[in-house]
Amino acid sequence: MRLKALKTMKPEFPRVNFAIRSILNFYEIQYIEDYLDFWSGKREWWKEYGQNWFKYALKSFERMDDEIYQTIHTTNHNTQVELFELLKDWLTDYRIEQVAEKAILRQLDIENQNRLKRHEEEVEKKTEEYFQSEDRKHAHLEEYTNEVNSLLQLWWHPQYKYNPWWNSPEKEKKINYNFYCIKEEPDLISDEPLSQYFELVSYLIEKFKETLRPHMEKYNAGKIACNNYVTIQALYVEQPALPPAPFGEAKATNEQIIWQKNDTDLLEMITALTEIKSLQNKTGNLTRADAIKSFENFFGIEIKDAESKLVRATERKKSRAPFINSMKTAFEQYCENKNEK
Repeated sequence: MRLKALKTMKPEFPRVNFAIRSILNFYEIQYIEDYLDFWSGKREWWKEYGQNWFKYALKSFERMDDEIYQTIHTTNHNTQVELFELLKDWLTDYRIEQVAEKAILRQLDIENQNRLKRHEEEVEKKTEEYFQSEDRKHAHLEEYTNEVNSLLQLWWHPQYKYNPWWNSPEKEKKINYNFYCIKEEPDLISDEPLSQYFELVSYLIEKFKETLRPHMEKYNAGKIACNNYVTIQALYVEQPALPPAPFGEAKATNEQIIWQKNDTDLLEMITALTEIKSLQNKTGNLTRADAIKSFENFFGIEIKDAESKLVRATERKKSRAPFINSMKTAFEQYCENKNEK
């Protein structure tokens, strides 16, 4: 029973974890959206909030420093090793090793796609309501008279003028248009201040490393704890202090393959491969959804509303397979270049 209890024990470092989370927060869409909108001039009132988030992050590094000193001087060897091995892992995380610009761009792209979709749905709804109105029964450019028949309608339609001496509304002449003009533009997040946002995140990462540098140098030199202490793995169950990278992203390496085209191009290729039975799983029942999920995991991305995007791709008039056509052209060009050599 005593051994079982030891296996479930694990030291926690709340201030260290909070400092790490303070950096990772800047990869969340809420932070990206708020800072970019503020720098784009959309929300001047938000300035104090942005300054506070930045100050809280810097303050969390100071508190982390205090916790590291406390751990060094008041805990045993096992706890010290656990702390510094945790820090070593996080220092090589792709979001802390350097500014993960592509991760931020991906969050921005996903949010703007969602906003564009919501805008299109709202436009479609308003258009439908417009053409279902009784006023559309008139011919295009036909003049007609509109009036409000009751005081209740006057309350809900204050734009109609009426005689103050008499509670009946005035008639208003209108012209019917059998088309709906869209004036509103989608409220997308501007990417113009991105360089400023990258500099902000880079500054925080450097301050985080600067706080840890003297402690890590001592630890790596063996002046705090022995690096080859291995029995700690038997004493503690490995549980990540913070959630893993989104979409199964690994640390940035030279071998990591990145999809540089858009989601529709990838869906076009996956669909073609599944339709000609080029892809299959061990059980022989691979579906298109399974194939899409596998490609998402492989490239470390997430395709939102895959089926909707695929439907829109099939409705293209000029060319239904522009990406596959471009691949065919590229390979033919490669063959020609090969023959010329």
